[in-house]
Amino acid sequence: MIALDRITFDPDCMNGQPCLRGLRLTVRRVIEITALYPDRAERLLEYPELEDEDVRRLSTMRPSSCRIRSFPLILMRWLLDQGLPRGAAAELNRSVHEAIHVGEVQMAQSSDSEILAYGLKENRVVVTLDADFHALLAISRADRPSVIRIREEGFKARELAALLLRIADRFSEELESGCMMTFSQGKVRTRSLPL
Repeated sequence: MIALDRITFDPDCMNGQPCLRGLRLTVRRVIEITALYPDRAERLLEYPELEDEDVRRLSTMRPSSCRIRSFPLILMRWLLDQGLPRGAAAELNRSVHEAIHVGEVQMAQSSDSEILAYGLKENRVVVTLDADFHALLAISRADRPSVIRIREEGFKARELAALLLRIADRFSEELESGCMMTFSQGKVRTRSLPL
């Protein structure tokens, strides 16, 4: 598994996308470079700042599913709402994703609008049990942040994290582009934003 200490976020660099070790190389671009330049010597000639360890670790992120023109999601930033288990954020943080729970950022008593604004500012996908988030996005005609409404209760932390990883893997383009998503009875419905 990739060490998260190699991935950095800076809102003033590369539009806040996850980058490699503070370089102006997004994680997504590094995966593309390794596919375009499988020969180490040629890759180092073009990108001498890439270390062998970078390539080794990043190549484990999505070993067989990388395509040059369309990549699966490499890293997603999540914001889990109050009704969801905090442990799910910890589980997601053990993967190549990064997650926080509203309780960790003193937002346990914040309004829905404040949570949406935080998700937008921090480039996070909001995950919630609350239907109001979708209504607010529809009324405001906003195109971000993406919101996933979980319409089933009773998920333990590991189960929720596993579900979100599956959703991210399958719907990365929709989540990156801005969408409202609902998970119910084992199915996902998605609508692009703005409505």
